[in-house]
Amino acid sequence: MIKLTNDPIINDVLKLHIKRHKKGMKQFKKTITNNTKPMLEWIKDAREEAMDFVVYLTKIEKELKKAKNKK
Repeated sequence: MIKLTNDPIINDVLKLHIKRHKKGMKQFKKTITNNTKPMLEWIKDAREEAMDFVVYLTKIEKELKKAKNKK
């Protein structure tokens, strides 16, 4: 893939976004722009994603604290 920025972390994030977009296109057959689901469904989806994100962060935090306490 082409180097899009001079920041390797940003480039990695962009690559992940493109990969996820391609997977979504295969699954849903339309872009976000062309998705016409109701706004309340977008809010519901975003809320669920945010809740999952908090769960993942909490898991990581507990694992890091546990590893730190073992030292």
